[in-house]
Amino acid sequence: MLEANCSGVERYGYRQDLTQEELDDCRTQLSDVAIKLSRLEDEKKRITDEIEAKIKPISGEYGRLLSLIKEKSIFKEEECFKFLYEDQKLIAYYNQEGKLVGQRRARADELQGNIFRFKKEGTND
Repeated sequence: MLEANCSGVERYGYRQDLTQEELDDCRTQLSDVAIKLSRLEDEKKRITDEIEAKIKPISGEYGRLLSLIKEKSIFKEEECFKFLYEDQKLIAYYNQEGKLVGQRRARADELQGNIFRFKKEGTND
């Protein structure tokens, strides 16, 4: 009867109210899904934490090695010998092997302030 009296038939979407039984069934399914989801999220967090614990030391070693390769040197702190070159107003540092490992300009307080200059020769210090 509807089809005989209508202007045309076409596909059309609309909302239909659920019965109380259908709503109760959806609520039950929702709580089951929420419990499953919560368990999976907990498991995911546990697994992620385990993996992060394994990654952390490897990542640190990776960063250290990458830094060494990029810098092409390693930082060392050891007893070094400091020499003042007054004529050049320069401070030079030598390591235990006698290699020059650093130099900088001498500060004013490091330069000899009087007119008598004493040169160290290494024999009568």
